Amino acid sequence: MGTYIRNKLSKKEMETTAEELRHGQIVIVTARWALVLAGLALLMWRPVDLAAFTIGILVVLALAVVNFFLHVQILRDRPIARTSVYGMSLADLLVITLIVITREGFNAHTFVFYYPAVLAYSLVFPGRISLLLTAGLMAVYGLISMPEVMNVELNQQILVTRLLMIAAVSYLGYRYRLVERRRLEALRSSSLKPLRAQPIGCEAKGG
Repeated sequence: MGTYIRNKLSKKEMETTAEELRHGQIVIVTARWALVLAGLALLMWRPVDLAAFTIGILVVLALAVVNFFLHVQILRDRPIARTSVYGMSLADLLVITLIVITREGFNAHTFVFYYPAVLAYSLVFPGRISLLLTAGLMAVYGLISMPEVMNVELNQQILVTRLLMIAAVSYLGYRYRLVERRRLEALRSSSLKPLRAQPIGCEAKGG
């Protein structure tokens, strides 16, 4: 995945992306803590069966351990590999998908956890990477929902609405990221502008 990203992004984009990832990692880590807590609560609230419950708990706890490590790295101001950040966001989506599958698939209300996860990475990742993750997520969720929507028109409309909402959240996060980038670039440019030379003979009058 790291090679694919390097091939798709220009040098300037890579530098900008590295800076945005460095400042935006805390957003993803915070969103992941919320996911971990919500996932544990849902798994323990109404477990479907012992096997699914055990697998779900192990996966969520593994996610929590890795997120704790990443959080410590951020607090110590140590750089985190770009591929690790991308991989963890992909793991977030996989964990949510696992929870959705174990909670009745299309009929599970846990699909709403996709929204904060998508928003978190779309605020930080390059547009192409966000598009790749979002498209993959929409395809996977569509496949999960297919048995429930094949012959029910209402469910088909609901599925389309959910997929459009996922795409909309990703797009809004991407647009906000662009606006924030332009704002920071404008501030950086204004701070680097040299002071205009003061005309000769216009020195401030003193006592």
